[in-house]
Amino acid sequence: MTIDVIIPVRNGEQFIAECLESVLKQSKYTSITRILVVNDGSTDRTARIVENLKMRISKLELFSIEPSGLSAARNFGLSKATSSNVAFLDSDDKWL
Repeated sequence: MTIDVIIPVRNGEQFIAECLESVLKQSKYTSITRILVVNDGSTDRTARIVENLKMRISKLELFSIEPSGLSAARNFGLSKATSSNVAFLDSDDKWL
């Protein structure tokens, strides 16, 4: 089973790195093929943090959209997903 993880984020610089690290820890148990971060118009350093992490995390992709709200960001991520399974994770949350 392959999974694309969709993480919508707006101004999440405080949490996004820890959120992404928690996803990477799951790969022992599932086949995460892509991690899609949808930057919903952040005005802080969120995009820069994710760009820096892309150098280390090959599965990580960043998409930036105009501020549209959480549902629109999730739907945008869903439109970019290629796996038959998706998992949604809020940027201020983490998987244990």
